[in-house]
Amino acid sequence: MNQAVAKLIIAVLLTICLASCDDDQRIRKVCDDDEISAADATWSHGEGDLQNTRRAPELRNKGCIQLSLSKPTLQWSFELGGPGTAAAPVIADDGTIYLVGEYPGEPHGGGIRRLGLMAITPSGSLKWFFERPINIESAIAAYYTSTVALGTDQTVFLTLFDSTIYALNTDGTTQWLYRSTSSFTDPAIDKNDRIYSASKDTVFCFYKDGKIRWRSPQPDILSWSTKLVLGKHLILVGLFNQGILALDYNGKKQWLYTVNYGYTGHRGIIVDEDDNCYLKTGDNNLVSLDRNGHLRWSIGSPGGFGISEQALHGTYLYITLSNALRRINKDTGNSEEVVATFPRVFDFDSSPLVADDGAVLAATRFTGPISGSIPANIPLVAAVNPTGTVLWSIPILGAEQTDFSGYFALTALGEIYLATYSSDPSTINRLYKFK
Repeated sequence: MNQAVAKLIIAVLLTICLASCDDDQRIRKVCDDDEISAADATWSHGEGDLQNTRRAPELRNKGCIQLSLSKPTLQWSFELGGPGTAAAPVIADDGTIYLVGEYPGEPHGGGIRRLGLMAITPSGSLKWFFERPINIESAIAAYYTSTVALGTDQTVFLTLFDSTIYALNTDGTTQWLYRSTSSFTDPAIDKNDRIYSASKDTVFCFYKDGKIRWRSPQPDILSWSTKLVLGKHLILVGLFNQGILALDYNGKKQWLYTVNYGYTGHRGIIVDEDDNCYLKTGDNNLVSLDRNGHLRWSIGSPGGFGISEQALHGTYLYITLSNALRRINKDTGNSEEVVATFPRVFDFDSSPLVADDGAVLAATRFTGPISGSIPANIPLVAAVNPTGTVLWSIPILGAEQTDFSGYFALTALGEIYLATYSSDPSTINRLYKFK
């Protein structure tokens, strides 16, 4: 049987299933051809793919990443230092987990602590730690939002809020580094293994060996770059308290969208296959811009909790707000609907994660009614199918606090990783692995 005939048969079976299968069967059929959809091949949650490698879509490994319909079990937890990490774990092809943060076990408190990159084995032990050189001028607080990017050869690219881009080998040794006069955004990598990052007033494009391909000075625009995301034709740079800048792949400015919101670009910039972008412009506001920087729609949600960062799948944006998982039509901004509700509320800096089969992962924040023997201040990690059925939920025991943020990664092996952050000094934050 040739490939064309096989795909035709699969398409027919999928059509039959969509008409007759129950919800759970329908989820499983979405990915039977082992290919990812056009929407899933984009930067669907701002980190590149479900393993958060920040690679361009064309570099993503083919194959469908599905969420288990059965309730997973906790495999292990790894104690993080300080308040944990406010960024998603990055999973390499060999299963190594990369997290930027404080050295494991490092306590909360003032002063200069041990900050750097943790490489953690799939079994939950520390493989190596790349420590940032001490720099008293570095702002420690911004450090917790940092993440890394992985090249096709698994080279690790990162910044540690010390005006330096590092390229590390898989054993943690330095391959090359480049120093600037101000801090860089986390890097991203295109399909040609070119690395992009932005400093205070310049956007850079590097070859994989560290040589500069081009630099694009933007002295009248950039006050502090906080996020960089690659679209199909655009490089999008989030700016602190200013908005979002778009360049083409030669470094030429295309447009600037201005908004006065301090956390613009923290995590909340994503882009679809048509270069439409979506970003938070306030704790309770979300906008969409087209590829020319024109406003497509704007929505606001009342309430004091704030909407989460968003995730894109198909025609929907998924957010959490208060105690509900919601979805919004990405093209119109209309039809905001509740997908599922929980006995806990969600943190507005967290983000749901949508698997290729449409199932959604989310982690609640704190305080809700007592559910059975589970105290109200224990967060939950949960999975919801596209029709709103809660597939399963798991209490995160040992995580009692009133301030809890969770960040996901999902692998093709069905492994769920959850990195956590809390500003509560009494909390011990962890990286969790479920399967």
